[in-house]
Amino acid sequence: MTEASTRIYGIIAREAPVAVLFRRGPSQFVQLLKWNLTDDTFEHGQWLNGRIYERRADLSPSGKLVIYFAAKYKGPMTSWTAISKPPYLTAIALWEGMGAWGGGGLFDDETHIQLNHSITRMKLIDTFKLPDNVHVVPCGENSGSGEDSPLIDMRMARDGWTQTQSGEENYEIDLFNQQDNLAELEALQEQFGFMEGGKIWADKFFKETAEAKAKKKEEKKKKKYDLFMTLEPPDIHIKPDGERVLEMTTFGFHETNGPPWVQEYRVLSKDGEEIFNLGKTDWADWDHNGDLLFSQKGCIYRAKSENLCNPKQLIDLTSSQFSPVSAPEEFRNW
Repeated sequence: MTEASTRIYGIIAREAPVAVLFRRGPSQFVQLLKWNLTDDTFEHGQWLNGRIYERRADLSPSGKLVIYFAAKYKGPMTSWTAISKPPYLTAIALWEGMGAWGGGGLFDDETHIQLNHSITRMKLIDTFKLPDNVHVVPCGENSGSGEDSPLIDMRMARDGWTQTQSGEENYEIDLFNQQDNLAELEALQEQFGFMEGGKIWADKFFKETAEAKAKKKEEKKKKKYDLFMTLEPPDIHIKPDGERVLEMTTFGFHETNGPPWVQEYRVLSKDGEEIFNLGKTDWADWDHNGDLLFSQKGCIYRAKSENLCNPKQLIDLTSSQFSPVSAPEEFRNW
């Protein structure tokens, strides 16, 4: 496995020195890790041979529970939302998903959970039971809709992020296949008898399409990243910490031979002066003590609050490989 194929996304507990890490790579394998932020030790947990949508996950305030949305897109249950005890993925609560839509959830506190499922998918799988003091409700009026958004937006806003710039989605995809359009046009010509006019329109359409493609190809060469979906202008979110601000710029989605989301991070002063430019980074956030935590190329780093420009590598996870792990009994129940 190469460094570029390892992606790490983290979530920090709101009321405890704990974080969870979703380590992905190769793309069909994900491992959950628990990070003790006090001494920077890591507990290597279970793997899933499937996809975990880490941006639809959340960590309880204590860091003792994680809710996540996962999928294999095959078998009797193609996707699901589960609650587990880090660093294990073994479910202590389980709901069936609805394909790639919705899924995941948010912890309001340790016992109140918003489940991002439609009303028809709120029923717990029969073999599971919630404690009497745990309450699960739909995630807003449109629960179960969307994909990463709106859940990631809700979690980021809750955790202190503010959006300062919103980008428009632009897709690098041909919306019209010429052969399909030609067949449809010929059918219309036969039905309505406008052969000559149709031919003129078709010639013009395909010429314009070819010219548009050539122009798009030239514009693509000038772009910073080769993306399936580009945000123009890019999305920008900021999260303050005292006199400093962490800035996250999202350029788009699905880079060719790259990560699913392309983001760059910077630390700025309150006046906007750049203090530390992290560049292309999979994830970054402030620790409770003001240190900067981030992941790049399959490695986890800590930059001390008083010396942000000199980060220390804590662990390299690029060589990690899938191995079956069984959750101990105490991690299988509430």
